[in-house]
Amino acid sequence: MGIFEGTSPQLYLTHSINHLNRGLYRVAGQFIAWSLLHGGPGCPVFHPVVYNMMCDAQGTSEEKLKIRDVTDEEVVQNLQMISDSTTQEDRVVENVGQWAAGRGCLEIFGAKVADKDNIIQRLLQQHVFYGPAAGRLGQRGRTLDLCKAQSRPYKKLFVAGISSPLTYMGMKKLFTINWVDDVDRRVEKEEEEDTVYCWEQFLRQSERGECSMVIGEDGAAATSVIGLNHVLRFVSGADVVPPTGFHKQLEISFFTPVQGRRNFPTSSTCGLELHLPRGISDLEIFKRDMMEAILGSPGFGKI
Repeated sequence: MGIFEGTSPQLYLTHSINHLNRGLYRVAGQFIAWSLLHGGPGCPVFHPVVYNMMCDAQGTSEEKLKIRDVTDEEVVQNLQMISDSTTQEDRVVENVGQWAAGRGCLEIFGAKVADKDNIIQRLLQQHVFYGPAAGRLGQRGRTLDLCKAQSRPYKKLFVAGISSPLTYMGMKKLFTINWVDDVDRRVEKEEEEDTVYCWEQFLRQSERGECSMVIGEDGAAATSVIGLNHVLRFVSGADVVPPTGFHKQLEISFFTPVQGRRNFPTSSTCGLELHLPRGISDLEIFKRDMMEAILGSPGFGKI
């Protein structure tokens, strides 16, 4: 929709009269509300300062806007000029005074060098919040009202990096395993145990960043590292656990591999199901096939 800009993953809204007139900011707010209503991940992409200003909340001392958060080259150049000034004789006011005043920062005239950090913060706030009118995201809707009333617990729904990172133990708890329950199928049960051992070792290595694969041909090859977020996305379509959790436990089921061919793991994101081949006891084979299945799945990296 083109409504965000900034340095990922801490974004802010664009300043677009066209988007505003077309109601795209309102549509974005509705999408976020629907995501939360249906157990989705929300929209954890906002810069913490932007969220705090949207909710009239007090942020922490570490939550400050920085020049590198801005992508507009003119804004960056002018702010950097203010930041680099060291004496009153610097020609900063002459160069950027009118620009700053046009953005509501009249105090730049007559300001001292000691005031430059406050001036930069005010200009950054104007650029990422007051200019884009970030409050339009709510547009009298209830989502923003809820955030204002309970800004701290809702923060992880909108601010990047607030949610707890995925861990091996956390991933294990998300899954239930559908073992074969027929006592006469003992061999298949043992084959499933072999596969689950490889699955758990794969999760451990993914947590440590030890699962990587080179994709592409010579000259255009790149190394992709598979983390737990990629595994979760392969199974569920979400790379983080939704704020309210999944509507049911993720399931692991098994299928009997066809001899003479590679049997890749498959998933059903709608059903929250992962299908693994029985009898895979070689970790390297399991790891290779699992990574290829993740990297080769339609839409990988675009959800």
